[in-house]
Amino acid sequence: MIATLFAMSAAQPVRAEGMIAADSIRLVRSGNAVQLIMRIDFDRKQVGKDDVLLVAPMLVTPADTACLPSVGIYGRNTYYYQVRSGSLQLQEPEGIRLRAKDAPLPVIYAASLPYEPWMDFASVYVRISTDRVCDGVVEETDKTLLTMQPEIVVTPDSYVTEQHAVDRRSYVDFVVNQTDIRRDYHDNAAELDRIQHTIDSVRSDGRASITGINIRGYASPEGPYRNNARLAKGRSQSLRQYMIDHFGIDPTHITSDYEPEDWAGLRRYVAQSQLTHRDDILRIIDTDGDPDAKLQRIKRSYPADYRRILREAMPRLRHSDYRIDYRLSVDRVVPGRVDTIWAMPVAKSLLEESPSGFVPFRPDWALKTNLLFDAALALNLEIEVPFGSDRQWSAMVEDWFPWYVWHDNARATQLWTLGAELRRWFGGCPGKRPALTGHFVGLYAAGGKYDIEWNSTGDQSEFASFGATIGHSWVLARHWNLEASFSAGVLFGKRHHYKGRFDDTHLIWQYDKNDTYFGPTKLKLSLVWLLENPFRKKGGTR
Repeated sequence: MIATLFAMSAAQPVRAEGMIAADSIRLVRSGNAVQLIMRIDFDRKQVGKDDVLLVAPMLVTPADTACLPSVGIYGRNTYYYQVRSGSLQLQEPEGIRLRAKDAPLPVIYAASLPYEPWMDFASVYVRISTDRVCDGVVEETDKTLLTMQPEIVVTPDSYVTEQHAVDRRSYVDFVVNQTDIRRDYHDNAAELDRIQHTIDSVRSDGRASITGINIRGYASPEGPYRNNARLAKGRSQSLRQYMIDHFGIDPTHITSDYEPEDWAGLRRYVAQSQLTHRDDILRIIDTDGDPDAKLQRIKRSYPADYRRILREAMPRLRHSDYRIDYRLSVDRVVPGRVDTIWAMPVAKSLLEESPSGFVPFRPDWALKTNLLFDAALALNLEIEVPFGSDRQWSAMVEDWFPWYVWHDNARATQLWTLGAELRRWFGGCPGKRPALTGHFVGLYAAGGKYDIEWNSTGDQSEFASFGATIGHSWVLARHWNLEASFSAGVLFGKRHHYKGRFDDTHLIWQYDKNDTYFGPTKLKLSLVWLLENPFRKKGGTR
């Protein structure tokens, strides 16, 4: 395919009130897909806890429209509302949700659509909207901020390039103790012709090009090891130079190395032979030690077998192996693709990596503990359940149960209270506040009993209490809140004053008194653990 370029008007950054910008926009066609890429930047400091920034790109002509996935950048409260309610604030098709605090800068956006011919004439339309929340009033900005004719780059199809290799073994013979190649020596002419035939067969394929040749020379174990190392190295270098001089091989494409003695080849011969002492000779070959000493041991111990090895094996162990690597362009076609299309920091698209790790979580109830009571070792537990169409109501049950006796029963701090409270929640953007967060007011009722004794003098009572509560709950994390509250009301009951006798095994009543108290009744700083009902059917937005 021929690369086709369409003119593009100057693309200015798209901005919304200085808070967020989209620029470096490119629209690229690759095969049967069109990919939109852009950079999104914003100022974290200007994103309030109740704000939402939405970026919604589209391809538009007078007759057709295609929407791409949106990007939502959320303040703290609005993000956790998304997490805890699962509602879809993003425009369709759904894209990614990012908390402003955690979003990388810039956000690298890339999304694809199936290609249709009308897209060659489409404009990129980017809508950026901001919801700014102030005392429950939503101020919205929703504007068309960019219309441009995109650059569409069509990349051509290409042929696949595959790597191949040919492995061969040659038996070019050398004069004893010499390293130069003589074509007229023994069968060298035929061996060298076979090497040239192999190279020419690769060259004859118009789709192939040689990328490298490696030669590895071997000497037989016959003779001193040091001399064999010299011969193997020199003979592999001689064959390399012969290929350069006679076959026209580029010197940069050919390398050589060597193995002083081909003991692996000798072992294969012995293992497959019918030698009389085959197993004994194999054990000698497999031992570690000086190669010359091993060969002498075989020669002294098994002279008949050794003469056969000299005659049948040693000549075949003086060889050179060579490998021809070549690149082959085959007929299989790869559809056009995009490698590098614009000058941007190297980064994968957030849409490809799903960076926000967004998984909706709807808290159906909460467990709480009053940290002030915990600090005083006063055990307590609360359970709260939200309800209502927008979960703006909740019901709470609490239990305090510090029940301690010490100092030989002469001292006691025993308190058991069971209470319930109905709460109404406020604050944040209506319909966008995380459940069980923000301001609240409540009405409570409680009852219980206590026994407070110090040095065998104390009071016991059963009591009831009614009153009102105000408070606020802050989001800490996905499953955690921090709540502060203050309650005031009336507390009344009949109090029994006593003294302990006989090691506090008997309590002697002194007098009774009806107590009525008006004023502060509870002060809490509670850690809240939000939980989801594991048996609730998934689905829905609340």
